[in-house]
Amino acid sequence: MNRRFLPSLVVLVISLAALIFVWRDLVARHAHNLRDHFQAETVRITAKINLRTDAYAQILRGAAGLVTASDEVSRAEWRCYIE
Repeated sequence: MNRRFLPSLVVLVISLAALIFVWRDLVARHAHNLRDHFQAETVRITAKINLRTDAYAQILRGAAGLVTASDEVSRAEWRCYIE
């Protein structure tokens, strides 16, 4: 091999090694950011689902209280409760 190409070859190899190192770091950071985003979305969606199911449970407890407190629930009483 001709010695005059040796410095160029060394620069090329070092540049490629640095490029690969930076590329792997960027891929790892991107994967980490995706995991963080997924976890944040999971927490947000879980909180919304919990709020909604808690609201439904509260409505059902109220309806159970109405039925328990009355001997008979008429349509009008039920409609009044629902509204």
